[in-house]
Amino acid sequence: MNLSSLKGLCEDAILSNKPIKLVEHTSALVRLANRVLQVAKQEMENSEDQTFITVLNKTTQDLHAGMDLVLLRGNKVERQKNPSYF
Repeated sequence: MNLSSLKGLCEDAILSNKPIKLVEHTSALVRLANRVLQVAKQEMENSEDQTFITVLNKTTQDLHAGMDLVLLRGNKVERQKNPSYF
């Protein structure tokens, strides 16, 4: 599954008021991002190009911060839609 399809599935879950699906799809999105972070870490370890390492390190930090936002926003949306669910 790719990023755009996961994003669409998350949006569909919100619109159709399916909290379990939202959690499932958000989790899949975060797992995908974690795999990207793992590969980026391996590339940084194997590279001798300091410029590449610096750029990749900044990018991975941004991705990690974005993952935190995805989880927080998904949780916030779900709590607003279904306060009794939590």
